[in-house]
Amino acid sequence: MKIKRFEELTVTSEPCIIPSGLVSGEEFNLGTRLTPEELLIFKEQLAALLAGPGSEERKIQLDRLDTYVVGLRAILHALNRPKFIGINAGDTEGGFSHIRPVFTIMGGGAGVAPLTWSFALTSAYAAWLFQAGTTPYTIGDSFGLIITHLMSLTTPTPFMAEIQVKTSRTDRLPIDVRAVRVADNENGVAIVPIPTIVALPKSTLYIRARSDVSGTDEMAIRGLVVGLGRALKAEGTSYPTT
Repeated sequence: MKIKRFEELTVTSEPCIIPSGLVSGEEFNLGTRLTPEELLIFKEQLAALLAGPGSEERKIQLDRLDTYVVGLRAILHALNRPKFIGINAGDTEGGFSHIRPVFTIMGGGAGVAPLTWSFALTSAYAAWLFQAGTTPYTIGDSFGLIITHLMSLTTPTPFMAEIQVKTSRTDRLPIDVRAVRVADNENGVAIVPIPTIVALPKSTLYIRARSDVSGTDEMAIRGLVVGLGRALKAEGTSYPTT
């Protein structure tokens, strides 16, 4: 497989200029257009975050470049359109990175983020990412999430079988991940593509999960976190609420 350089990453002009966009049936206001300079920054820096050449994860990432741009614009618009700098954004500038556990709440209590993606699964649905009980957690006001796939770090066979996602905009049907998980030929982990989820700043997110066989999985949320530099710098369990 030919390695794509950043200038070869194909992003059509439409997601950069349309005033609103649909992602998995949800319509988002996109606000100010993404300039050619900003698109160049995004593509160049995204190339550094893509999975290895030939990997299944990289294929998912490349297939959803247009969707990433729509999600990027939607989140930047919700943040009152800060100047987009990319990976090395300052505290009040816009940037993006991989999603880390610190950008989620795994039922650990108010404002406490998990240190790892480890989660004990059973045959019954159990809240996975949530505030408490059946209460969704609220995305911080300085970042948003673009979730495109999951990654199980448990090999050779992951435990996760189904997930169910609820956002503040819509309820979603359960997603059967058994039939869509594939072994990544580059790093040996299981990759699970799911319908793209865009969670804006201050929106809510609630995800349940179950397994056919009880066991502890390492289920990583994959995609991009987009936000202000001060949020992207979050560490440990200090969930960036502001």
